[in-house]
Amino acid sequence: MPEHRQTTPDPRQMIRRKGGKRRGADRFAPIEKPKNMRRTLRRLWGYFAKEKKTLILVFALIVVDCLVTLLIPYLLAWQSMKSG
Repeated sequence: MPEHRQTTPDPRQMIRRKGGKRRGADRFAPIEKPKNMRRTLRRLWGYFAKEKKTLILVFALIVVDCLVTLLIPYLLAWQSMKSG
């Protein structure tokens, strides 16, 4: 009767799990970057063709959020100088 042993999979053949956590020896390997970033971004933009308006709105709201976050301390300082 053959023995059933659990073998550990080869880390190079492991598929990335949810959450992007890399396990085993592969976790220290450098992450591969695309060779042509512009082409890759264009391809991704094509995949999200139906959501272009939503993505543009999201990016615009992120910019507005950053500006408001930077503006709040200035407004607080201005208010304290005005009332003080």
